[in-house]
Amino acid sequence: MASIVRVTPLYGVRSSAAAMCTVLEIDDATFLLDCGWSDRFDVALLEPLRPYVSRGIDAVLLSHPDVAHLGALPYLVGRLGLPPATPIYATTPVHRLGQMFLYDAHQQRNAGEEFDVFSLDDVDEAFERVHPVKYQQVIDLGQGVQATPYPAGHLLGGAVWKLQKESEEIVYCVDVNHRRERLLNGCAMLPQLISKPSHLIVGASGVLTAPSQKKESDMWSAVTEALQAGGDVLMPVDSAGRCLELVLAAEDYWEQHRHLASLYPVVFVQHVGQDTIEFARSLIEWMSDAVVNAFDSKRENPFALRHVQVVHDLEQADAVPGPKVMLAPLVSLDYGFSRLLLLRKFAAEPRSLVVLSDRCEPGTLGFRLAVEKEKLHLRGPLVYAERVPLEGEERERWERERQEAGAAVPPVAESAASTAAATGNATATVGAATTGEMPLEAHHVLGAEWASSDEEAEDEAELENRYRELVQRGVMLPHEDAPVPVRDAYGEVIDVCAYMIGEDPGDVREVRQAVAHQRQQQDNGGVKMVDERMEEVQPERMDGDAELPSNDRAPNGTQPVTDAEQADDAAAMTFADEALLMPTKLVQHTLPELSIQCAVRNYDMAGLADGRSLRQLIIGMAPQRVVIVHGSERETAALAEYLQRKQIGKVYTPRAREVADATSDTSVYRLQLSHEVLRRCRWRRVLDYELAWVEGVTATGDTHEPVLQTMEAYVAAREQEQAGGAAASKVDAAMRTAKAPVEMTAALPDAHPSPGHRTVFVGDLRLTDLKETMTKSLMPAEFAGGALCVENSKCQSVVLVRKQQQNVVLEGGLCDEFFDVRDLIYSQFVTV
Repeated sequence: MASIVRVTPLYGVRSSAAAMCTVLEIDDATFLLDCGWSDRFDVALLEPLRPYVSRGIDAVLLSHPDVAHLGALPYLVGRLGLPPATPIYATTPVHRLGQMFLYDAHQQRNAGEEFDVFSLDDVDEAFERVHPVKYQQVIDLGQGVQATPYPAGHLLGGAVWKLQKESEEIVYCVDVNHRRERLLNGCAMLPQLISKPSHLIVGASGVLTAPSQKKESDMWSAVTEALQAGGDVLMPVDSAGRCLELVLAAEDYWEQHRHLASLYPVVFVQHVGQDTIEFARSLIEWMSDAVVNAFDSKRENPFALRHVQVVHDLEQADAVPGPKVMLAPLVSLDYGFSRLLLLRKFAAEPRSLVVLSDRCEPGTLGFRLAVEKEKLHLRGPLVYAERVPLEGEERERWERERQEAGAAVPPVAESAASTAAATGNATATVGAATTGEMPLEAHHVLGAEWASSDEEAEDEAELENRYRELVQRGVMLPHEDAPVPVRDAYGEVIDVCAYMIGEDPGDVREVRQAVAHQRQQQDNGGVKMVDERMEEVQPERMDGDAELPSNDRAPNGTQPVTDAEQADDAAAMTFADEALLMPTKLVQHTLPELSIQCAVRNYDMAGLADGRSLRQLIIGMAPQRVVIVHGSERETAALAEYLQRKQIGKVYTPRAREVADATSDTSVYRLQLSHEVLRRCRWRRVLDYELAWVEGVTATGDTHEPVLQTMEAYVAAREQEQAGGAAASKVDAAMRTAKAPVEMTAALPDAHPSPGHRTVFVGDLRLTDLKETMTKSLMPAEFAGGALCVENSKCQSVVLVRKQQQNVVLEGGLCDEFFDVRDLIYSQFVTV
């Protein structure tokens, strides 16, 4: 029988909200498709998830790295209790950039309030459980279900997921982009990769949007005019998604206009902007063909920025001389750097310009600004907050509390602190003036394990102190666990960085050091000199004036570390230490009213398909059933009405938490093929399948599952069974009375060979493709009245080809052209 398919949108359906989450049930398996959130992080929105988590989820599939698609993942893992055994799948860019999205979202909220919905450790724990995959990689989800990601074209690494179980092919396709851009190729080729799925789960967002008439050049012209007039330009962007396309666009425009680059800098201000750009530099293979070709031929990385400066706070951004262009999150203008810049600086400056390039969710300040523009006037108090360092008496009070807390540290904690100091891991107690959460910069440097529990810290400190005491007394030799290297089939250690394209320099350096260290141990027979280990364990015994090895004489044959890399590492550690020791407090500012004096312009750079392109994409895929799980009421109704008018399968428009039972009404059965049947099959390849025509009789096999046998084998088995039964019945014949009923023997099927079957044509014929094939075959053809016309003027013969429902109709006289056209039509199908 066919699999039972049920789709339940939990939120985001029939709503203008960007956040979405959908539950897909295939028989007894339950899958979570995205778990988005809004930048408000309202916990009440996630309540529909709780019963499904407690009931059990087999896998989580993430489509895009932004908050609207995976923002609830830390809360799902850390607070709702998603079991550790539940796998989470996403492409590599979604894995990396999604973490940057949530890092920045946490810091944006934490900078304006005491934010405790989730922590940075929750983010780390959630993304440690994500399994990175590649495009078109087949993943086994269990219970006979397989999943495959395909490019979506919207954000870097964005995916369209295809889930398949037997004859059911379910496609999850939300927020796609058909256009080719600088960064991505788009998904215009998706109908060729996925054709005629049984189910299509799609979003209707943007189906009422007309193709934008404004060009990107118009946007940069408006930006240039504002800069030349002496004003600054604010472009609210997301954290690690569409901002990458805008960064490349600004880089290209300033490269083409060098005279602007020296006068008007471009600044990208984001808490983890440096990490975001570094990750983007290492994801070249996920980008457009143009980017990949430029890197392969010229070794050009588009994110080796020359004109865009990346900073992590507003102080650094303000230090850049203006007029300047500032790219700052968030798009909604409800939180983040963009809100602070708008309220503090841009709104009251007539010469400034605000460029809105993304679609904003209704109810946000960004949406109102996009609709009303310069006419926007908000009455009533408008409150925003920011963190400032403690000064004066507040700073002295914080230091006294910190000293008192340090004096109350138990002996074990003191030993832990001394151990940490000896190993170079400096930590500090953060007072009540801060948020109680590790600063993001320190979180990056010290790692997620820095904030381990007190019991673990005490145990580790005690073991470390005991170990050092035994080493110093000479009772125990120093020991370190060498990392397990990656080896090839012949035992050679693989230098992973030799295969990396644009990876993070820090990662490459660590890999090279590990490989060199392993090869050194192999050369020494796996034994490290005791003197070297004593120097590592007891660095305090070295003379302070002793000369350390220089970079060009790096020990163990490792790659030398450049001065720039050392400076970057030292700066990162210094900044982390300052962040740990810097007490801050929240300061609220209140504006009695807001009146927009600056210019406001809208340009569509959201990277989403417009209405016409989205409808053509769905028609090209030709699904049997369509479930609409995202979009407003008007967009959902418009798309459903269009698909019904075009007779594109059955359309489902469920509401939030409403189950859409989209089970197919086809009869599908599982059969085992006998060896005789398999030998007679003539297989034909069709997309991801192999088809063959089989004939036979079903019988029960040894495993009590139906087996398809050939007619000859079935007849032979029945005759043998009847012969054996006749011999056994002779013993009972004498005991039967004359009045016993006569048993009737069932007629055997005809054992004569089958006369064959009618040819089955598999495929979809497009008249436009047939016309191109005819042109290549020197057979000119033209369209006339919806049919393809082939005319031979010499013999006055005309052949017409037209489509009628599931049939291809060929009309004309029995001439040479008729049979030539028929052969070309046959060549467009797979015959079985």
